Amino acid sequence: MKNLIDNDITPEDLYLDQEGSSALYISGLDNSRYLIGLAILILVVIGILWARVFQLQFLASANQQKTQERIVSQSYIKPLRGNIYDRNGIILAYNQVVFSLILNREVLPTDIEKKNQIIADMKAFFSLDNILVEKALESSDNEIMLIDNITQEQAITFEVSQEKYPGFELKQSSNRTYKDPFYFSHLMGYTGRLSEADIEANPRYVRDDSIGKLGLEKVYETKLKGEYGLKNPRNSDIPLKSPRNGESIQLTIDSELQKVLQDSIQEVLNQKQLTRGAGIIMNPRNAEVLAMVSLPSFDNNLFSKGISQQDYTALIENKDKPLLNRCIGGEYAPASTVKPMIASGLLQEGIINANTTINDPLGRLVVDNPYNPDQPFIYPDWKIHGIANVYKSISDSVNVFYYTFVGGIPNKQKGLGIDKLAEYYRDYGFGSLTQIDLTGESNGNIADPAWKKQAKNESWLLGDTYNAAIGQGGMAATPLQILNGINAVANGGNLYKPHIYSRIKGEDGGEKNMKTKELLQTISVSPENYAIVKEGMRQTITDGTGYQLQSLPFTTAGKTGTAQTGKEKNNSWFVSYGPVENPKISMIVLVEEGDESFQTTIPITKKVYEWYYQNRGFKE
Repeated sequence: MKNLIDNDITPEDLYLDQEGSSALYISGLDNSRYLIGLAILILVVIGILWARVFQLQFLASANQQKTQERIVSQSYIKPLRGNIYDRNGIILAYNQVVFSLILNREVLPTDIEKKNQIIADMKAFFSLDNILVEKALESSDNEIMLIDNITQEQAITFEVSQEKYPGFELKQSSNRTYKDPFYFSHLMGYTGRLSEADIEANPRYVRDDSIGKLGLEKVYETKLKGEYGLKNPRNSDIPLKSPRNGESIQLTIDSELQKVLQDSIQEVLNQKQLTRGAGIIMNPRNAEVLAMVSLPSFDNNLFSKGISQQDYTALIENKDKPLLNRCIGGEYAPASTVKPMIASGLLQEGIINANTTINDPLGRLVVDNPYNPDQPFIYPDWKIHGIANVYKSISDSVNVFYYTFVGGIPNKQKGLGIDKLAEYYRDYGFGSLTQIDLTGESNGNIADPAWKKQAKNESWLLGDTYNAAIGQGGMAATPLQILNGINAVANGGNLYKPHIYSRIKGEDGGEKNMKTKELLQTISVSPENYAIVKEGMRQTITDGTGYQLQSLPFTTAGKTGTAQTGKEKNNSWFVSYGPVENPKISMIVLVEEGDESFQTTIPITKKVYEWYYQNRGFKE
């Protein structure tokens, strides 16, 4: 023992045993071994902590995910979807207050008999599907929507006695509603409940919300949607974050003109006992779509309210395909509607000029058959035309003219050739999307050697070029592609991107994000050559197949088309624009199996033009 008077006491002195050895050293262990053990212990603890972090972050169970989803879905406030207006401020799509029936499993009685009785009463009152209720009761979510569109009568009756049915409640929400759905369904599209694919593509959306599924509702989802608000768990009347409602959009569509066009087409369809047709009206100077009609149509309110299986099956199995927007998704042989565009190529390439003529005394082109001289190849026209120049080739739709100068005649006449023909088709937008702001657009098809080899594994023949020269033989186009190509003729070679969206419409009446015209490409045809083509289209009205439009109070130019279908009757086309001096409106009308244009598409066009002149005019 140290002398406590002579020496200071160190910390080690406190742990000396009776023999003076330090008690800090136990069983012969030294400091280094002790420290190693302590380090191992620390590493084990750290490893356990890291393993737990990994489990929480990367190995969360499905139940944990559902719990998180449930927490999120119960804490948000849905924004109101933006409205959709026509160019004149007429509302076409809006939100209607509706009530949804919600099952809250946590509030259901614990007494089994009472619980079952309440469920049975609710099934009977709301005509609930047994499977739907069973799935809701088995769900891990506490709140499940059973019906999302309760009738006003049911809502009032239920609210009077709601206290008797704990576990069931009504939740107020909004339902997308479409005005005059049969006139605008192919344009508006519709909204619907999120599918699993929608949720995966839109992870910030809550599961019981709606999303644009088709048409403008889908294309402009981000503008129309808005942003969620957040509920305050302590005071539901004061949100943590207020929702930002969606922006309302205004369209280029003239809803009154749309109705006139559709009613005019439907009237002719009824007279001819036909069911399928389409029509588009545009401004050729900027590619604004003023009207777009596809018949038959459908009621898009069925989808926004939750379409029944019976109604959906009826639409899908309808042979006339009412869900198809024929204006952008229907692919048809364009027939003679392409002749003005082809004529511009013939002129530009120097194959013909304004004075070039042919003589058609037979109403067909006869080409020598080198393999069998006694059986020449015959390519028919629709009548005998006699002497025809480029103007008459358009106004009277002379097939032999295009056979001769596009395909050529072996050893007699040089032709434009299939490669150059296909090049001009592409310049006018055929074979590719117009990029209009709608869903469901088709590419169409350009008939050329590459297509034939891929589609039929056959070599290209001269006769194939003749067929392609008159818009047949594998050529396929949508009505919008044809009209947009004719717009380029009317405006002097500018191919614009068609559009239906015009601007954001503010609640204060202000406007922003206005759409401007977008040039896709400029077609290399001179103004002089376009002047020749446009005069040919003008003569279609003054001297040719579109003579019925002569009585209109303004000048028009046009082109008819009769496309072979392989059926008893052919498809009828008429494409036109006016006034000729300064084109401000263009139109295409298709009547499937309408056969003669003078009985179907031209009368429709005339009636619509008359209405437009009387009610809209041509003011700048």
